[in-house]
Amino acid sequence: MSAKHNFSGVSKTRELSVSKNLIVGSKKISENYQRVNLRVSNFIGQQGKDPRIMNKQYGFTIIELTMVIMLVAILAVVAIPQFVDFRTEAKNAATQSALGALRTGIVTQINQEVLRCAAVNGTLPTAAQVNANDITTGASPCTTTMVANTNERLFVANGIPANPWSGSAAASTTAVTACAGTGCAHDGTKSCAGAAAYANTDGGWCYDPTVGTIWANSGNNGTAAPNGEYSF
Repeated sequence: MSAKHNFSGVSKTRELSVSKNLIVGSKKISENYQRVNLRVSNFIGQQGKDPRIMNKQYGFTIIELTMVIMLVAILAVVAIPQFVDFRTEAKNAATQSALGALRTGIVTQINQEVLRCAAVNGTLPTAAQVNANDITTGASPCTTTMVANTNERLFVANGIPANPWSGSAAASTTAVTACAGTGCAHDGTKSCAGAAAYANTDGGWCYDPTVGTIWANSGNNGTAAPNGEYSF
């Protein structure tokens, strides 16, 4: 009975020793795994900062860069002149539209002077009246009593339009000036004042009160005389 009891005690001692060793081994394996995992994570996180890895990243080749530069140059040569032409055409169209509104307004007021203001047939609005956008300016021949409705006094409902081709130094882009001397020919050789050719200070509109015609008081659209915007 004593020998059997001793054998059982030795077996239990060995089992405890083996279990303890297994537990210690498992902890070491787990710690080693955590260390490896941490090192891998750090390596991945440092990839973008590692110069050895950065050196392996590739950019554009010289041929690719050269082709891009050539394409940009071709687009610049082709597109920029077209863009400039479109701007010129847009300004010309705006000028013609503005002149259409002004000329319609002048004709309307010529008829109103005769029909409502007892003016002699052929009486034309003055430059001051067109510039003020009011047929009753100066009270002759139309007065505010004759044309009581303020909207009916206007040459252009939304105000005198601007001349898109006015010079950058022009005092006004909407002013209506009476032509003088050779300036009334509006052939591009002289400005509205008739003293000299068109300059950067010219702008707005030129009006001939003797015949009721109006045109752009500028010569900046790049077309040779007598075909500039003053001829529209």
